[in-house]
This record gives sequence, structure tokens and C-alpha cells, in this order.
Amino acid sequence: RSAAIRGDAHAMTTLGYYLGGQGDLQSAEQWTREAAQSGDAVAMANLGYRLARRGAYADAEYWGLKAAGLGVPGAMHNLGLLYEERGEVTLALDWYRRGAERGYADVQAGRGGVDPWPGEGRDGGISNTILCLADLLQRTGRSPEAEHWYRRGAELGDARAAAALARVFASRGDPAQAVTWRAEAATLARANLTRNEASLRAAYG
Repeated sequence: RSAAIRGDAHAMTTLGYYLGGQGDLQSAEQWTREAAQSGDAVAMANLGYRLARRGAYADAEYWGLKAAGLGVPGAMHNLGLLYEERGEVTLALDWYRRGAERGYADVQAGRGGVDPWPGEGRDGGISNTILCLADLLQRTGRSPEAEHWYRRGAELGDARAAAALARVFASRGDPAQAVTWRAEAATLARANLTRNEASLRAAYG
């Protein structure tokens, strides 16, 4: 808070994130907006998400597009959510795919900071956009591409992606593979909770 008051944009972003996890949504949005207006790209993405949650969709889209233009995977994920809620499936898929591809490329280039996986609360939206892309692909009948992205999510350490693969194999009548992926999901979930309990509490309260 002291650093945020002094004008540190990163501190403003972090404080906004923390206050949101504590349930103080008004203060969270205030600090996040100040950071976004100072040019912090992650704050722009977070602000877009907060605005969408309270129904300010036009402003959410504005900040989401600004952050996406700066290469933030989480902003691309937020735009995908926004367009999916509107029923614009093609546009949603496009933004989920952009976020997933950018995030995965950042990880491969060593820029993702996800080794070990820091949990969906602190990975810049990479795992969430991969998961949402795969889920929407699966729901729209594009199972091979969905499986490809579920595998990439699990590769990064996302237990939810591994659990989704278990469901895919169970629906195909392949119980051996389903059990294998359920076990992998449990292993990843335990590791995530052990390493990241504080960040998960900050993200979800």
C-alpha cells in the first residue's frame, strides 16, 4: 500500500489483486484502474476482468483490447469470456486461441515464469485461456484440437486440464487412460495446493 500511494504501478496492481481476494472490490478496482492508467499492462487486463464481472462490458472490452495489444494472455482470455457470454463463439475462439498460443509460446521461450507452475492465480492467465479454449473446442465438436490443448495445459501443470482429459477418455470408453489422467490430475492438484495456497487464497478469497 505504501508503494502504491507513492505511485508504483506494479504495487498498485498487486494491491488491487490482493484487495479483490479479500472481497474489497471497490478499492480493488480503484487501485487497478490507477495502475492501468499508469500504463501497467497486467493492470489493464485485471481491470477489464473486474469491469466485466460487474457488467460494465464496454469499458471491459476497451481495457481488454488495450492489454491484449500489449501481449497479455490473460487479457485475451478475458476477451474470449466476454465474447462467449455474448454468444459470439467464433470471436471467443479466436481470442482464446490467441491467448493460448501466446501464453504457450512465452512459456517455451522461458518468459512464462511457470516452472514450477505458479497456479492459475499467478500465471498471467495462461492456463485459464488454454483451458477455456480446449473446453469451447470440445463443446463445439472439435475434439482432436481440444485434446491437443488439454494436453498442453496438463504439461504446464494445470490439474483441471488433466481432469478434463480423464473425462474425454471416459466418454470414449477408455477407462485405463481415464484412470491415468485422473491420477495425474490428483498429483498436479496436490502439488499446486502445496506450493500455491497463498496465491490461491488471494485469487479466490
